Amino acid sequence: CTEAAKALRAFGAPYWLARCLLDPADFLIGATRTEAATELLDEAERIFTSLRAAPWVERTQRSLTLAVR
Repeated sequence: CTEAAKALRAFGAPYWLARCLLDPADFLIGATRTEAATELLDEAERIFTSLRAAPWVERTQRSLTLAVR
């Protein structure tokens, strides 16, 4: 998703960028690479919060909870 994230940043599509960050973060949680997952989730949460996308903020926070366990 790195190339996709770069393209979405350049294009200016914050919602889709945040969505793009979630799948690899979930994969990283499953692979016990929680530090990397947390970085992606923190960014996604900041974006969703700025967009006032409450359901996605909640979803991201649930993933963050799994990452820090």
